[in-house]
Amino acid sequence: MPTKRRDDFLTEVQSVAAKRLMAINDDKPLIARYSKGTAVNVISDILDQAQAKKRAKDVAEYLVGAKLQLRFGDHIVKPKNVNTPSLGQLADFRVGNTAIEVTTVERADKSHLDQVAGILKDTGLQVWLLTRMKDREKWQNAVDAIFETQSARVVVADIETFVGQNISEIGVFKTEQVVAALVRLFDQYNNCWLPPAGSGGIKIINMETNSS
Repeated sequence: MPTKRRDDFLTEVQSVAAKRLMAINDDKPLIARYSKGTAVNVISDILDQAQAKKRAKDVAEYLVGAKLQLRFGDHIVKPKNVNTPSLGQLADFRVGNTAIEVTTVERADKSHLDQVAGILKDTGLQVWLLTRMKDREKWQNAVDAIFETQSARVVVADIETFVGQNISEIGVFKTEQVVAALVRLFDQYNNCWLPPAGSGGIKIINMETNSS
C-alpha cells in the first residue's frame, strides 16, 4: 500500500476507533462511590461524572426531582421529561409557594435571570435557584445585584447540599443509614425519573455493582 494511502487508511481507522470508544464511554452508567464521604460529596461526584458527559443538567434535575418525591410524595412531585416543561410552567418544580429552578450553567445567564425576574414580577412565589456548589457564589452575587429590592424572595443554594443534606437527615447522620438513604434516592431516580430509552449513560449504579 502506498505511503499516502496507508496514512489515510490509518487515520480513518483511528477516527472510527475513537468514535466507538467515545460511544462506549458515554453509555457507561454513573457510579455511586460511597467512599467519597458524605452524601453531599457523593452527589457532587456523580454530577462531575455527568458533567464529563455533558449531561449534568439532566442528572441534577432528576436527582432534585427524586429527592423532592421521596420527601413529599408522588402527589406533590411527578416525574417529567427534562427540558420539556408543561405549558405555563414557571420553573422545573413547584412546591407550595415556591418555584424551584435547577441549573448547571457556570455563570449567571440572561435566560435564567429573566426567568427569575418574571416569577418575581408576575407571582407572589419565592424562588429557589439551585446551582453547582462551585458556582453558587457567582450566582448569588448576580442575584443580589439585579434583584436588590426583592432578594429576600430568592434563595440561591447548591444542588449538592440541597439533595445531600436531606438524605443525611433521612439517614439520621449515621453512615450506614445515610448510604441506605442514598440507595433509595438512586433507585427512585433510576426507576421513576429516567426516560425509558437513551438513558443508559446517566443511570446510577453502586460501585459494588460495577466491580462485580
